[in-house]
Amino acid sequence: RLGVAIGDDLRAEAHRIGIPRALTTHSLYPLFSTFFSQLGMEVVLSGVDPGGDLKAHSGFCFPVQIAHRAVLDLARHGTRLVFVPHVVRMPQVDACRDSYLCPISQAAPDYLATAFPDIRFLSPLFDFTNGYESSSALVETAVRELGTPREVAEAAWRSAVRAQTAVDRALRDLGEQA
Repeated sequence: RLGVAIGDDLRAEAHRIGIPRALTTHSLYPLFSTFFSQLGMEVVLSGVDPGGDLKAHSGFCFPVQIAHRAVLDLARHGTRLVFVPHVVRMPQVDACRDSYLCPISQAAPDYLATAFPDIRFLSPLFDFTNGYESSSALVETAVRELGTPREVAEAAWRSAVRAQTAVDRALRDLGEQA
């Protein structure tokens, strides 16, 4: 395991990071969980607490209600550092490059931070138009927000991209077989 160097204010949180079981997590969990695991962090995948949508302060679509419920589950289990990425575009294997995510999904870091002010969110901006490897947002976030040495964060990102690419390939193969 590669270690994580962190500041005093994050010492208690640094060994554990929550990932809500909502929105882009269903597609990108291998990428993000591998990255944080490679940093030596315990990755906690949320459940879905049925009362979470009461924290929303607004009527959202069902996927966003689930996001609130997932973050509430993490909070109720003592997770104080939560990863909610701001994903603008997903990668495309064909010539199409316009794969924008729903604006409400893109805004998840903002409205979840408002609903859960006692949780610290890590929410880097991702545009995967040119593939996973083209985005250094999580490396920069780990260096800046977690105090991770750059070479450690870069190695973790390379591992994460390999893991996500392998899962994407396996899913494509299953689709072709079906």
